[in-house]
Amino acid sequence: MSQKKLLPIVLSCKTQGWRMHDPDAHEADHVFQTGRQRVLDTQKYTCQYCGFQSQKWQEIHHRNDDHHDNRPENLAVACMYCHACFHIGLAGHKGEGVLIFLPEMEQADLNCLVRACQIARRAADLSGADAARPRADQDVLREYRDVATAILKRLDDRRAKAEELLGGVRNPSDLANIMMLMPDDLYAERHERLHGIRLLPTGVRRGGSGEDRMNEIVDFWLSTGGPFGARQPRTWMTTLKLYLGALPFLPQA
Repeated sequence: MSQKKLLPIVLSCKTQGWRMHDPDAHEADHVFQTGRQRVLDTQKYTCQYCGFQSQKWQEIHHRNDDHHDNRPENLAVACMYCHACFHIGLAGHKGEGVLIFLPEMEQADLNCLVRACQIARRAADLSGADAARPRADQDVLREYRDVATAILKRLDDRRAKAEELLGGVRNPSDLANIMMLMPDDLYAERHERLHGIRLLPTGVRRGGSGEDRMNEIVDFWLSTGGPFGARQPRTWMTTLKLYLGALPFLPQA
């Protein structure tokens, strides 16, 4: 991303109720869809929270949580992982995220790390089905996949500590329900009160019919026109290593 400062990520829920209960939602959606492409173009398909750029599968976040407020300054491009952090109830309901305790890493960095792990794992799976790929390349990709899988396992192990700190709350949707009952002043302090609590993407992305579209999404990221398509596998490991030094509990690549 350019030198523009990234926007902060704060675990949040939609406190104003579900869209389906909003009689003006349809009109607001029409205005939103009209301006959506303009926002993507202006912000160059770049997540304003983690810096990830992709020509497909990016989303638009309403910064003030008001889906009727479709002013350009209230709309920010967000990757699916960063966007989910502002709708943790939905992420929990769909099984797309779990809560972990990870004070060593900011949420945006965690999202980038998980994405790099997914790339490494999917590339290895695809290479195994490609008989024309040199054996040496397949061996390297399998090694990267093993490292990525170990990283994700260690991250997932942090769920127990999050549950302990949250008084037994496990599912992000349960935390969202608690947030919805908070008075405004307490809700405004959620970032400080949830210090170190992160939303760990599970590698699942539900479509409109409930189907998991994650492989389709990662395949685009790996494609010629995707953000990882022109990068050699060793650069994915470079991305992983950028984070591993700060996280000694993770396996070293």
